[in-house]
Amino acid sequence: MDDKFLEKRLQNLKSSYEELPTVSQPKDIVTKIKMTERKSKKKFLFHFPYAASFIGVLLIGSLLALQLLDDKQEVQHGGNNQDTEQSEQQVPTQEEIEEKSQELRIYYEELLTNLKTNLETENIDQYSFVKDSKNVVDRFGDPSFKAFTSKQDLNDYFDNTKYYITQKLQTPEQQLSALSQRQTEIPDDEILGLIIKQEEILKTIYEPEWNTHSNAIYSEMSDSSLSVILERLNSKHDFKSEDVNTFAKTVVSNGYIFEHVGEGMIEISKDYSRLSQLNVSQQITDYFTMIQERIVMDAALIVTWNELSDRIVKLERFILSNPNFPDNKILYELYSKYFTFYTTSLLDNTPIYERDVLIEEVKNSYQRFMEVNKGTETAQVINEYYQRLEENNFNRVDNPEIPELITIEP
Repeated sequence: MDDKFLEKRLQNLKSSYEELPTVSQPKDIVTKIKMTERKSKKKFLFHFPYAASFIGVLLIGSLLALQLLDDKQEVQHGGNNQDTEQSEQQVPTQEEIEEKSQELRIYYEELLTNLKTNLETENIDQYSFVKDSKNVVDRFGDPSFKAFTSKQDLNDYFDNTKYYITQKLQTPEQQLSALSQRQTEIPDDEILGLIIKQEEILKTIYEPEWNTHSNAIYSEMSDSSLSVILERLNSKHDFKSEDVNTFAKTVVSNGYIFEHVGEGMIEISKDYSRLSQLNVSQQITDYFTMIQERIVMDAALIVTWNELSDRIVKLERFILSNPNFPDNKILYELYSKYFTFYTTSLLDNTPIYERDVLIEEVKNSYQRFMEVNKGTETAQVINEYYQRLEENNFNRVDNPEIPELITIEP
């Protein structure tokens, strides 16, 4: 706002004041006069038009003064905002970049300290999520990695980096709590990063601790069923040992679940049902469904051959339809395992041959597979495999090659 504009605003206010009626009408003015001069009631009633006009003048004067003050503040603030905007567009100095870099490093060290405390371990440098965080902090301010075009660019990148290392250096429990509050869809990479974090912590902390506690639990509950033991581990946490209770609570709160995996053995797994409750993409939902399906227990299939074949095709279609999905390697490993179960006698308690002759149920499943899943990579291999079996009167033949759905880097 310039001086001419301010002057014009002033003239408009003055014109508005001159157009006001001589006698002011608002009830609050009347009320104020009555309350102030109760003893001279008649006098004020007699001179009310003049008094009201005088009050109106004072009010208009006050409004005019406030308007002028507001206009001056707008001018000042407008100038300040303009200066700020111009400043934000300037290229940051090396000193400003170093200041942000140092601030980020201090924050990073605080997060590391908290992580060590929460995980009760000093050996956190081994984790990939810690290495990733250290890498972005170390490279902050390196012009060969990121050159800042403006102060705004610096501030935005600082905020983004700070968020990145915050979610990286949270415990799974903290990250799950934060993600459960997210209203918008959570990026796939963030969910998969959490899963990787859970896996690394499980292998290095919780599985070794479980090996320590499990004997005591099995001993205490020798007369209890597996379902009762699992219930007490996953929810009740009412064992005699407080150490065991604390351990079980910590495991569950960090997004894991105790599961029976066969032969009376209990293991800790990631709780995909809990992850599925988050605001995730359809792609991640499908991934969770496939990754948590259990088909084998006690070296035997717990699904039919046709159900196994359907899951094989489901995995193939997902992998080929989503070539850039970050966890395709894990899904391909799962696909390879299922394909091997389907085409070999790898499972001792569910072989495909009986006395070296293909079992009739498996043969029928192969025929169905070739008919229902025409055009798939897997169907092509099954078709070639079936022809060799047929030529050999369905006696045992060499195992088929697993289809290469993705390129596996060495």
